[in-house]
Amino acid sequence: MNKRGCYIIFPEAHAIIAKNLCKEINDNYQISLNEKRMMWGAISPDILPKYKIYRHYKEDSEAFLVNEIVNLIYICRFFNLKSLDNFKKKIISIKIGVISHFLSDYVCLPHKENWTFNEAFKKHVNYEKELNEVVKNHVFTKNVISTESISLYECETIHLKKLVKEYINKVIDEYSLEQSYERDLDFALNLSTNISYFIFDVVNELSLETSMKYSFVF
Repeated sequence: MNKRGCYIIFPEAHAIIAKNLCKEINDNYQISLNEKRMMWGAISPDILPKYKIYRHYKEDSEAFLVNEIVNLIYICRFFNLKSLDNFKKKIISIKIGVISHFLSDYVCLPHKENWTFNEAFKKHVNYEKELNEVVKNHVFTKNVISTESISLYECETIHLKKLVKEYINKVIDEYSLEQSYERDLDFALNLSTNISYFIFDVVNELSLETSMKYSFVF
């Protein structure tokens, strides 16, 4: 780990989560994205300098992540998600992969507990090393998150960043009730899936007449 809290030695978990996420999106939303690009997006925050400026702990990168999610909604509203050309698929796939990386870190015990220095650092490395072994044979469980989904139309003015931030924090609170490698992996995929679905649901809502009655704040 470097001084900014970024890991580059154990990418398997992020890549496998992204691979499963791409399949979930295709199966449930019939949106065909680029699996390899999504997997690259999911490991890129540990490699590319532009992401290394954000430590992968919620208190350090939450504002950046929420902006990434809401900005993707804004971009996608101009696309036909059912008929994406290769360039648009690439953009969306990479961005969802990046979003998945940070969400997955938020529900990974060493990141949740901020294991960063001295003995805690050694624990962090050992934990992620073991997690990357567990994921190779892990069968993901769906619908592990009981936190209520984001309700979009509770107010006439819809503050998307506030809704996303509150939801992520509630899921992290739920995740914190128990600890295991399997829980880390299941919550990582489920949280990434739920946020991806929210992105596409909002894009769809923005194309409907119903949304004209509301003010969306990006």
